Formats: sequence, C-alpha cells, structure tokens
Amino acid sequence: MPDRKLRLHPTNLADHYHFELPPAGFRPERATDEQLRSYGLPHRPDPGKFPRAARLWLRCMRRVKKFIAPTLERHPELLHGNRVLLNDATDTSRIWSGLSVTNNAPYLSIWGTWTVPLVAAVPNGASVSSMWVGLDDPPITQSSLGSLLQAGTEQDNFGSDIVNYYAWFEWFPQPSVTVSNLAIQPGESVAVYVGNVDEVAGGNQGLVTLFNYSSGVMTAPILVPIPTTDFNGNPISPPLPGVPTSRADWILERPSFVQNGQGVAGILADYGEASIIEGDAVGTSTAGGKTSANAIFVGENDQGILHQMLADDGVTIISEANEVPGLQFLYTGPTLPAPRVP
Repeated sequence: MPDRKLRLHPTNLADHYHFELPPAGFRPERATDEQLRSYGLPHRPDPGKFPRAARLWLRCMRRVKKFIAPTLERHPELLHGNRVLLNDATDTSRIWSGLSVTNNAPYLSIWGTWTVPLVAAVPNGASVSSMWVGLDDPPITQSSLGSLLQAGTEQDNFGSDIVNYYAWFEWFPQPSVTVSNLAIQPGESVAVYVGNVDEVAGGNQGLVTLFNYSSGVMTAPILVPIPTTDFNGNPISPPLPGVPTSRADWILERPSFVQNGQGVAGILADYGEASIIEGDAVGTSTAGGKTSANAIFVGENDQGILHQMLADDGVTIISEANEVPGLQFLYTGPTLPAPRVP
C-alpha cells in the first residue's frame, strides 16, 4: 500500500495509483516546489547548477494544457527490457540499440524527448518497435533477470497495413502496461519521465509520467508498485530493493513476446530513422562526505556505452545508434515490402 501522506487515487488496476489531478488552469511552470511535489510532478532543476536540465523542464512544463487520469491495460504477453547481451565489451544486443550510462550512478531519475517515428505498414506482416527511457539494475547472477523501470512509446504492425501507436510503461521482470487513453500519433513529440517517488514525495516506489508535447496532454504521474513476481508469475527472490539506480538507458528496442516461459524477440519494424532529441539523467556523487546531484546529458561527454542491435544470427546489425548530439537510431535491417497503395 502506498504512503498515505501522498495525494493518490486508484487507477483501474488494483495495485497502481496516480497522483491527484491538478485543478483546471494549473500552470506547472509557475508552481512552487511544494505544489509540484504534491502532484508528483518532476521537480524544477536548479538553473544555476543545471541550466540545460532547467531549460528542458521549462519547455515541457509550459506546454502542458491538460492533465488526465491514466487508464491502464496489462499486456502479459509483451515484454521490454529482457535484453540478451552478446558481448560485454561492445554491449551489442539482440533487442536493443541506444545508450546506457553508469557514471555518476546511483540515478534518481531520467528524462527523454523524441518524435514518434512513422513505421512501415506491411500487409500480411508483423513487426514491432519501441522507444523508451529507463533506470536499470543489470542481473546480479547468470540466472537472475535484473530490474528495469522504463516507459515510452510503441509502434507495432500486427499483420495488417495499420500501425498501432501507443504509450506504455513496464517494471521488468513484470510485463508491459499500456496507457490506453493517452493518444499518440507518428510525427508527434513526446516527453517521458521515469524516477523514484523519493525525489518528489517520499517512498521508494516507481514513478512514471508521459506527456504528448503536440497535444499538450500529460498523464497524472503514475505510481508503479515494486514487482514481486516475474512475467511467468514466479516469486522474485531475493525481493527487489526498490527503483533501479545502476544505469540510465535511452533505447530503441524490438520488443519480445512471452512464449513457453521465455521472451522471444519480435521482428523489428522499419522505422527508417528516429532520434531521442534531448535527454538527461540525474545521478549522485559523494566527495568529502558531501553528496551532490549531477545531470548527465545524451550525447555530451556522458561516457556511455552505445548498443547496436543484432539480428537473431548474432552478427547482422539491424539497428545502429549514434550520438549526434542527442541520440540517433538508423534502421539497417532487411528491407520490408513497400506499403500497399490504396
């Protein structure tokens, strides 16, 4: 049960809550720090210490026109974050391309902004893609699954010439949850925040906020419970200690589907080219007995590791990531058939 001091309301999923909706006319860019905390909204970065982060926050918040209570839908068949690393030196992966950083860990929160990519709609085909940001604790042992709190957008083409675009979040090893009433379309810009409730209101639980820049609609921040079972319903042992803090990730992924108790990667959708335009992660460092926060920005001396996504043969690159600055994703996989012309 979440902290009773928080101003929370139940969602349609019994174990998920959202923060109280701000009143009509609420302007988050003009709110006090206490007001931001009370509504679970990302805190205002200190413009003196973090000018870039403060500008990103202001650009997001001044464009909010409407807050909505999220409507959630579980998808037990769909997984993100079940990565399969092939080479720790280069961090190539069969399902990820993008950037992970570990300097200045532990991390408190992560942001990302991007334009929802238009993917090829292929008749009689099926392909999937997702862009997201997340906080990550890699597996401790060979048999463990690790922990990853993530949120983003999905672009899926399931056997028709129509592509489904939607927002989602997931605390892996639990499967995906869709935010079904936050409409998104290709070409629209989004901002996604993932963090720890400790940062805004107290309590070691996950916090996710999704915002459609183009429509001005933001979800009330969603409180995500710590998983106690994995995607197969097995108890997680030892229990997860709380929100992951070891790595910050900005990723383009081909999601996986649960088959016979395993996550099996789908076919990567042809997204052409996509970019995470801006992103930052707030980490902490200790020196001289004092702890201070540090902001890490995508593509700016972040000392991160770039992932290149490989096909199932473990050799062929199907998605490349480059820092430009920001983060650019290039589809290099097999060419899909041209979309059907009506």
